[in-house]
Amino acid sequence: MLCTGRAPQVPGGDADGVTSPEAVALALALALALALNNRPRKTLGWKTPAEAHNEHLLSVQEAGVASTG
Repeated sequence: MLCTGRAPQVPGGDADGVTSPEAVALALALALALALNNRPRKTLGWKTPAEAHNEHLLSVQEAGVASTG
């Protein structure tokens, strides 16, 4: 990546493309979180954390539904 001395495109920058260090740090933290949360995990059976969480929520929902039959 070429260093131009300018911050990456981050919401909240002014007309000259100048962005606060806090906004840049937040954008980098969000990008890192997105990358890590979309990485499959061996401990989750090669599912992503989001997939495992969704599967867990569905199983809890199904277990909580009472049968009327």
